[in-house]
Amino acid sequence: MATNNAINANSTTPLPIIDGGTGVNAVTISPAATSFAGWDANKNLSMNNGIQGYTTTTTAAGTTTLTVASAQQQFFTGVLGQTVIMPVTATLALGQSYYIVNNCNFGSSSYIIVNSSGGNNIGVLFPGMNAVITCVGNGTAASAWDCTVSNGNGVVASWIPVFTFTTPGNLSVSYATQSGTYYQIGRIIFANFTLICTPTFTTSSGSFNVTGLPLPANAGILNPGSAVMSGTFSWPTLTTTINSIVANGNNYLNFYASGNGVPAVNLTPANFTTTQAVTIYCSTYYVI
Repeated sequence: MATNNAINANSTTPLPIIDGGTGVNAVTISPAATSFAGWDANKNLSMNNGIQGYTTTTTAAGTTTLTVASAQQQFFTGVLGQTVIMPVTATLALGQSYYIVNNCNFGSSSYIIVNSSGGNNIGVLFPGMNAVITCVGNGTAASAWDCTVSNGNGVVASWIPVFTFTTPGNLSVSYATQSGTYYQIGRIIFANFTLICTPTFTTSSGSFNVTGLPLPANAGILNPGSAVMSGTFSWPTLTTTINSIVANGNNYLNFYASGNGVPAVNLTPANFTTTQAVTIYCSTYYVI
């Protein structure tokens, strides 16, 4: 015979869980095992751990598009980079966040680029770095997101600096030392390099550049650096200092010389001697 589980509305007997109830008469605001949780008067919820879902992606120089249904934790492994597209903000609650971790092996392209749904850059994570990306507004601009970056394991990654000119012509370069490192804090990249090399050229022209920086500078922001050169190098007239700059939107360094009361002048092939060695040390930073 069927059992009548109906309980009078004025009853103080809680409806059992087995019958679709909570088994309690009042909201449970103190954590208890195997019981339903409730918010306290200040909308706080207590627990030992909130276990978030996670997804691990092997990078393939491709694109991972997140949605409102994506796991909160996103881990990336492999040797290549990946672009992550954040969800459309209109589908999210303000304050909703995602945790993105770059566990890739070190390499010149093993960074994770995080963009908004409109393709605007929010942040870049190099190997060993992680970030909490939080929705703080509506729209497709980067400003709709907060990006809090952690340096994780404090990774310093490498890049390969290349000696060249705006128009290389028949330039060839023999390298004795060709090394560079970079480190990111937030949206700022700190980079340095050492070049000991011998350029050979007769038809090169334009400005002297060093290419190979991991990412281009953010358009509209001037990014200065300093450099030291030795070996067979000819200083422009009355100049005493060498500086570098990562120009807007570029991922290479341009070099110029300056002096007291002397206008800055770009370095060109005329400042170098073909078949003669030159040593260049440089340290710079720029905003991405």
